[in-house]
Amino acid sequence: MRRYRVALLAILLLPCAAALARAEPSVAVLGLEPIDVPEALAQQLTDALRQRAAGTSGIRSVQGKDLIEIKMVFGCDSENPTCMANAGRTLGADKLLYGTLKKAPGKGNQNVIVSLKLLDVRSASVEKFVSTTVQKRELAAGTVNQSAARWFGDLVEVAKPMLTVTSDPTGAAVTVDGASAGRTPITLRDLPAGQHLVTVTMPGRLPFTRNVELRPGGTHEVVAMLEAEKVAVVVPPPHIDTHPKVEAIPTPVNPQITQPPPPPPQRIGHPGLTAKILAGVAVGGAVITGSVAIYTWRTYTGLEDTAHADLLALRPAGTPPPDQAPFFKNPNCSPPASLGTGSLVQSYKSHCSSGETYANATTALWVVTGTLAAAGVVSFIIGDRQARKAHERAPSTAQIIKQTLTLAPVFSTGSGGVQAAFEF
Repeated sequence: MRRYRVALLAILLLPCAAALARAEPSVAVLGLEPIDVPEALAQQLTDALRQRAAGTSGIRSVQGKDLIEIKMVFGCDSENPTCMANAGRTLGADKLLYGTLKKAPGKGNQNVIVSLKLLDVRSASVEKFVSTTVQKRELAAGTVNQSAARWFGDLVEVAKPMLTVTSDPTGAAVTVDGASAGRTPITLRDLPAGQHLVTVTMPGRLPFTRNVELRPGGTHEVVAMLEAEKVAVVVPPPHIDTHPKVEAIPTPVNPQITQPPPPPPQRIGHPGLTAKILAGVAVGGAVITGSVAIYTWRTYTGLEDTAHADLLALRPAGTPPPDQAPFFKNPNCSPPASLGTGSLVQSYKSHCSSGETYANATTALWVVTGTLAAAGVVSFIIGDRQARKAHERAPSTAQIIKQTLTLAPVFSTGSGGVQAAFEF
């Protein structure tokens, strides 16, 4: 028995330079600015629009600031599209939904005018606009969600999924959620996103059933292999003779001694299998930790952008005072006491501290991802080498090689790694 030790150096991976492309558009609902109406009425409609955005499949709802706060921070008093688009980029949104709620003209008039805009951040232009006059009771607690859903649907479009159903043989009947949809091959483009039950049937064939999760804007395919039905064959019972014949048992002549059957062949071992299995486990762990690291890094970048926007809003016009100048030159998460304890200061401290936490978590996850990936590669190489040596030493004799693997993580202040010991 020989013992080998392999020391693995720590491998540090840098995060990607750009975030992964998102198939779903992101929408930030900034809300409505009240004009000559109670502020609670505008806030109630704003909350209903945000709930509608969060519950709509096919879009990603981005948590944003209120419209009045955005206009103050970025100086967008006139709601200039270019200025509002800059605010949208800071929030990380593709589209902004905002507007006004003001009292309709006329003394004693109980109607209000709802004006909503959908701004495309990339082109800095207003894509759609809704302006309507409604009674105040349509914005009451029991009906505001219905009104918000109607206006949100008029402004924000969600791409429908496409489902293609084929079968072998073709010409089978297709039903979706119990409703007839046609015969194969067929492509359906009017189904809503979500779970659907697809059933494919044909006379003389076993039915085919499949649950399908349709994603907004996605393309999905169902292939039904219809097997022939099995025909039951009735076999008549065997005839039983009521008068069985008794036959004489012949006496064996020159009986031979029966040899016992040969023992079953020894099972052949699989040299190197343990190392290859551990290699697969390590690579799978690297994929999982890498995915989590990408998520924490994206969260960190979003918090960093928001903290930067808060810092710009806190910076006084002109030259900062002497006690604030070092902070604005080299910002940190502890602003000077002279800035006060307002909402902007608290928002900046919260976003800055959370960003540092996610940044540290991202670094640690990338270290673990690199270590697991390296361990998987080395384990696979050693397992392949063990298999080759076993074949060279005993090409015609089955051998069973005992293998053990011991992993010990090694971390330091600047890096991390793992030490592996293979024994066989």
